[in-house]
Amino acid sequence: MSVRVGCGVMGEYCFGFCVAAGCACEAGAAANTGSVCVGMMAGAPTGPLAGAGACSGANVACPVHEASRKQIRKAGTSKRFIKAKYIGRKLSGDEILCYTTYMTYQGLLHKYGYLLDLPYYSQTVSLLEGNTPLIKADRLSHELGGGFELFIKYEGLNPTGSFKDRGMTAAVSEALGRGATTVICASTGNTAASAAAYAARAGMKSIVLIPQGKVAAGKLAGAITYGAQVIQIDGSFDDALTMVVEITNKHPICLVNSINPYRIEGQKTSAFEICDRLDSAPDWLCLPVGNAGNITSYWAGFKQFDEMKATGLPHILGVQAAGAAPLVDGHPIEHPETVATAIRIGKPARGEQALQAAEESNGRIVAATDEQILHMQKTLAALEGIWVEPASAAGLAGLAIEIESGTLNVKRKRVVAICTGHGLKDPEIITKDMERPLIVPPRLDALEEVILA
Repeated sequence: MSVRVGCGVMGEYCFGFCVAAGCACEAGAAANTGSVCVGMMAGAPTGPLAGAGACSGANVACPVHEASRKQIRKAGTSKRFIKAKYIGRKLSGDEILCYTTYMTYQGLLHKYGYLLDLPYYSQTVSLLEGNTPLIKADRLSHELGGGFELFIKYEGLNPTGSFKDRGMTAAVSEALGRGATTVICASTGNTAASAAAYAARAGMKSIVLIPQGKVAAGKLAGAITYGAQVIQIDGSFDDALTMVVEITNKHPICLVNSINPYRIEGQKTSAFEICDRLDSAPDWLCLPVGNAGNITSYWAGFKQFDEMKATGLPHILGVQAAGAAPLVDGHPIEHPETVATAIRIGKPARGEQALQAAEESNGRIVAATDEQILHMQKTLAALEGIWVEPASAAGLAGLAIEIESGTLNVKRKRVVAICTGHGLKDPEIITKDMERPLIVPPRLDALEEVILA
């Protein structure tokens, strides 16, 4: 079968598809000038891609072949998309689209690198992070009073299970590019796993300092599996961060905590994705606040995208755990305590930037108790099928508190909640209190008695 194309195929790359549009001609008929050869819709393409020559009279090869040829020729250019040009009239019922997926997602630096302030010498280290789903949560919205749109940005689907991968791809790419061989971080768990994974990907050594007995097993297991040297500190996260800063000032080791500016650059990309998906910034963005790098990066990302594309700016609602809320209490917390281990931080490294982001956005930073956080974790899972670690539920817990108290009116608004880590990061918070599953004999009547009673 040949396909006659009104003005031939001319190409840009669009959405990863090579597309040709035209009308189906009689099978076996010689192609007219301007035709493109394709196979049946359910079969393989004919012509050069299948090892044969172009159809008689065709001045453009099979579109799939053309996509391959153009991609090779333009690999070093900024053109990344192909679309076939169909000029003159609309598609009718006897016309078809021939397409092939050619390009695939290649990670954040490939997609948004031109928007990030990274040195020229950076060498991309990627695990195809980012591109996480923005999930509409209608049932949870109804539970919270309804009348507004609620979306969950599910960052737990990043390669190591948390949002940290966004910043780590940038920080490790910069470190590798300037010749660093070792990276180090202080961590409550998620940064440790991410740093270790990206260091392994780059062929670098990773060192992780954690507060003794204060890191969830799932996160610690990740860092160890990725090959990090894990060292426990008899102190808090803040003590560990002080130590890694001191050692990197003295030795040629690259610090990859969020005080590294390239971490912030990478983490801005989630704001870009939200705006690309919604075609604008949301009215409100709610998210957990621990060391305050994430709230800082989101605000920077939204401001940058607004300057480029006039997407608007959200109000930001940052939420800390009540037992680790220095930005709410107004002073450092010497011994922070919360079940939300990822935000158990008493002296945020970017605390001032977090307060600035909340003020500039006409938002605020509030606190939620452990009980409110755990309740929201279970509610989110039960209503929307989204399981997050406790700290990830803090943003939604704060949103619920503000709506219930009447201090936040979200009617007819669009709200995005950032859920930063997967529930598998800290399964023990669920398993330690769960009831033992019921045991029944292997008989249908016994099963019916339990299910249908």
